[in-house]
Amino acid sequence: MKRRLGARRVSVEGIHVRSFSGDARAQSNIIVQPLQVSCRGTYYPIVPCTVPCFTSNVERDLVTSDIENYSNPVDIAQIKTFSLLVLNHGSNPVVVQPQLSPDNIVWDSFEELSYVIGGGESRLLVPQYFLRFVRVKYQNYILGSSTVITVWFQGQS
Repeated sequence: MKRRLGARRVSVEGIHVRSFSGDARAQSNIIVQPLQVSCRGTYYPIVPCTVPCFTSNVERDLVTSDIENYSNPVDIAQIKTFSLLVLNHGSNPVVVQPQLSPDNIVWDSFEELSYVIGGGESRLLVPQYFLRFVRVKYQNYILGSSTVITVWFQGQS
């Protein structure tokens, strides 16, 4: 497939190309099959390009207790960068800690710190290590003093 981009003629096969003609509103997308790009007759093998993908998960109205509870695990194998945000909606403090797992069975904090989040406050969690799955462990900071939290996961591949 031949496509004119600016002053050069470029053959594009097997990649996703986004071209801009100087005006951000004039954007075109091309998706084709084989894996080669030709510029002036020379072919270069390439890895298919992908558009960055944003993902977001939220768990609302999680009630804390005196025992450890966990947010739903998220598979981060295809995610390049991510973070977790915990918001405490109640007036009592909560203890939170990110956990990682290679198989969604064996979980550990792997030296990640635990944090106390006061009522009406939030905390951004960015684990320093990588394994395939991530979740947030949470429980009451003061025995018998429950609160309600929201946990957001947001990532980009």
